[in-house]
Amino acid sequence: MPAIIFECLVPPADSDDLARAFAARLGQLEAEGKISNADVIVSDVPADDQLLEQWERENPDEPVGDRTMRRYALDLAGLEGSLNALTMDLSRLLTPAAKLPDDPVLREFDDMLEEVARYPWSVAVRP
Repeated sequence: MPAIIFECLVPPADSDDLARAFAARLGQLEAEGKISNADVIVSDVPADDQLLEQWERENPDEPVGDRTMRRYALDLAGLEGSLNALTMDLSRLLTPAAKLPDDPVLREFDDMLEEVARYPWSVAVRP
């Protein structure tokens, strides 16, 4: 069974809300026939220095505080379509899509226009 595993740096108060957001989006995809079933399993994971550094770099005026690492394992059944495309779709719950300019010259710098992640994250995909 394929799985998408997000590891995120989240405030404890947001952990359950994020799990519900993943479940809600997966429920929409199930209703659209893109998956037949999905489970969201949340667990604690050790701190990730790269995600802590990302938070500090992108949010210099806000301390990490009580944010902790959580793993959101999304077990999928009956996937229709690309696992990578689904992963990118779900990642928008963590990092909102940037509003990109129409000008092709300015689009050369898309990476500089990316929005700051609500929750710093990493992802692994298990086919």
